[in-house]
Amino acid sequence: MAASAKRQGAYLAAHLSEAGLFPDSDGRLDWTGQWVELEALANLTGPLSVEKMPHSAQNRHRDRAAPKKFQTTTERLYKVLTGRAPSGATEKAQGVQAPVGVAANLSELRQSVLPIPVAKGKFEQDENPLFYGYPGLLKPPMAGGRFGIAPVSASRIAWDA
Repeated sequence: MAASAKRQGAYLAAHLSEAGLFPDSDGRLDWTGQWVELEALANLTGPLSVEKMPHSAQNRHRDRAAPKKFQTTTERLYKVLTGRAPSGATEKAQGVQAPVGVAANLSELRQSVLPIPVAKGKFEQDENPLFYGYPGLLKPPMAGGRFGIAPVSASRIAWDA
């Protein structure tokens, strides 16, 4: 799956238009698809750059050059899309989800969960942590990456019209 995602990411990076957008197979712009591609590219950079994957001794898909190329493409598309107000329910849903995924990747915040003793009942605390949180990912209060702050839940999201 990682090899296929890497090939798809390379195809996207090669077909980014001068305007910083991806045309669909018919040469048109699908705005919802732009948001989906943004999130996909942002999610691809991490797995290709780590030395070993969770539960593995190595990362056979590690690539020193690809993550930088995908990150550059992600930032270019992000810049274009953040200047656009999504229209329609589907595009708005993707327009909310994709930037959150990009921000999580940029800040190195992949998961934010309460410690097991706080979030689980006593009868559940002997479970393997693997079933609760992804191994090796930062947990609060260390989460937040280079920005030092974890995202705050929003009660309202608005675009300037």
